[in-house]
Amino acid sequence: MLQSVPYAADIPGNFYPGRRLFVSGLVPKGAKQFLIDFHANAELACRVKAVFPTKKVLRTSRLNDRWGPEERIGADQAFPFKRKQTFDLLIYCNENKFEVWSLLLYFCN
Repeated sequence: MLQSVPYAADIPGNFYPGRRLFVSGLVPKGAKQFLIDFHANAELACRVKAVFPTKKVLRTSRLNDRWGPEERIGADQAFPFKRKQTFDLLIYCNENKFEVWSLLLYFCN
């Protein structure tokens, strides 16, 4: 199903441990970044942000109106996204973390 961005939808039955979500997208030519956010009620449970100028992926969360630490993936790992190309991500919900897979390779949590 193709959707324009920004796109927001509820996940039927919620996103609980053991569930997976497949995200496929096309990065525009001039993209500087893109975000994938997971909300739980009013909280931002998880944010994955791909930043093209620095070729880094940033992850964080916001709980109880406080931002958690920002974790960065980049310099020592391959940046899995390219402008003007499609990407596929599999996001897996574990008991206490989200795992993000790119091209079926474990990427970050």
